[in-house]
Formats: sequence, C-alpha cells, structure tokens
Amino acid sequence: RDLMYDINNAKESTDVMTMLMAWTSKYNLHIHCVLHLNKNDNNTRGHIGTELENKAETVLIISKNKQDSNISEVRPMHMRDKEFSSWAFHIDDNSLPVLDDGYHITVVKPKDKPLTSLPDDLHAKVLRTVFEGESPQRYLELVKAISQAYAQEGYKRGDNAVKDMLKIFCERKLITKDKDGYHYHPALLPLK
Repeated sequence: RDLMYDINNAKESTDVMTMLMAWTSKYNLHIHCVLHLNKNDNNTRGHIGTELENKAETVLIISKNKQDSNISEVRPMHMRDKEFSSWAFHIDDNSLPVLDDGYHITVVKPKDKPLTSLPDDLHAKVLRTVFEGESPQRYLELVKAISQAYAQEGYKRGDNAVKDMLKIFCERKLITKDKDGYHYHPALLPLK
C-alpha cells in the first residue's frame, strides 16, 4: 500500500508486482507482505491484494481468537506446496510470541474463491490433466473433464463456474475446437 497511490489501479498494481519480483531475483531475497482482508467477504483488499495473492507462494490468515483476544490463530489460506496444520500463539509478559501447544483451532472454510482467481500454474495443471489422453469431442464432455480436474486439485465447483472458466480459456485461445474436437495450446499461458 505504501508503494502506490491507488490500491485498485491495475497499472500501479502491475508496476509494484514487477518491481517486487525484480527485487527477489536481483537480490535473491524473500519478500513478506501483509495483506488486509475485506471485512464482508474475506477477500484481499484492492487490485494490489489480488495481484499479490496470485503471485504469492504462501498466503496465511492471522486472526484473533473470538473467545480469547490474547491468542492469535494462524491458518493456511493458499499454499503452492503442502498445506500445514493451523496453530496458535500468544504474546508473553516479555512481549515475545509463545506457541500455544495443544490449542485446537476450529477452521471455518471461507466462501470458495472463484476459479478465475486461481494461479496460472494451477489452470495449466488442470488443462494438462484434461488433455493428457484423448481430447474431448463434445462440449459437455469437456465441461465434465475440467470440472473433475479442478475437483482433483481441491477446487470442486458447479457447472456454471466451470463454464465461465472454459469461456475464458476459449476467448484466450488456450482451448480451440475443430472437426477433431477440442485442443489445448499451453504456449498461450499466462492468463493474466
């Protein structure tokens, strides 16, 4: 937020992301960002929040426990690698964080994010799965195959959500159709 004027400006968001990614490569460093969530829907705030979330390796949610405000809970939100179990900590009398062993966190799953917000590498994995064998010939076969591939990755969605994603794939020419059926063109990634 401190590097831009408008958190909803797409160009500024892209410029900031480009700069941060250049720094990580040039200086071989890790950048840790704090993303704030909208109070009403638990999505990251602004265009910059979405862009940072899409590029992040790991996104965690840290929140106060509703019963005991001295305890902070840490839960995985999006992980590119293996997801960890939730844990909690509190700040002791010396102002140091202390792990609360044995503390149980009840995880309430937030509203499912739309498929369009998922990273390009996940879309690519889904499409590779769909097209690794014989290409689907009919539209409904393709919808079913894409739906099953997203479900295998932990993103089970209804037909309308899958059809919306398929429409984007077709508009971007990632998937085309001819007399032989549907075809996947991976060289046309990324989506964004």
